[in-house]
Amino acid sequence: MQRRKNAMRYGAKEGGGTMKRFLMPVLLVMVFLWANPAEALWPWSRSEAKRDTTWSRPNQAMALQAAIQAMSGELIGHLNDPDPEFGDLGGGLIACSFVDLQQLTRSSSLGRYLAEQLKGEFQRRQYRVIDIRKSRSIIIAESRGEYGLSRDPNEVGTPVAADAMITGTYTVLAQQILVNASIIDNRNGVLRSSAMLALPRCELIEAMLADQATLPQKTASVLYLKRLELK
Repeated sequence: MQRRKNAMRYGAKEGGGTMKRFLMPVLLVMVFLWANPAEALWPWSRSEAKRDTTWSRPNQAMALQAAIQAMSGELIGHLNDPDPEFGDLGGGLIACSFVDLQQLTRSSSLGRYLAEQLKGEFQRRQYRVIDIRKSRSIIIAESRGEYGLSRDPNEVGTPVAADAMITGTYTVLAQQILVNASIIDNRNGVLRSSAMLALPRCELIEAMLADQATLPQKTASVLYLKRLELK
């Protein structure tokens, strides 16, 4: 009888120790969850959760530049022959403002910047890029500077020789701007390459869309057209 009592006491002690060893980590986990509920239950690490800061206010300009740079690489990658001298764009490339897909005569600072940045990206990759805004003469104004670019029809009347143009459209949605870029053959309208990207409607993008303007309706006067010299 005494042995049975001793065995029961030993078992009780052993069971109590086992229970304590089991409950201790459970209690620690509960304390951790109580102290850090959001971080403990978040399925990604801290570094992954910070990925959205790419388009935060201080980084918006750099993020836009990086997105356009990536799109230029995609455009080049989709060419049949990307050789800058003898390939699809060997005959020269011009850049035109991107326009609103819903109204192709409407553009904005965003549309103009997309063309401007892509023009530079292609030039840095050794492609022959022609700027159609080159004026016939340099305008010099005291205390204002020297001007070699113009959108005045009387200043940019020289024909331009280029086999292709890069242009595109953007579509304004509630949360994003969808951008589609195209490289079009000036001789026959064939689409040589295309690419797309989605931009968030952050403060920078909103500011660049704020000055959207539409070409006036056709009147008796004819809108100026820059002539392309095509082969």
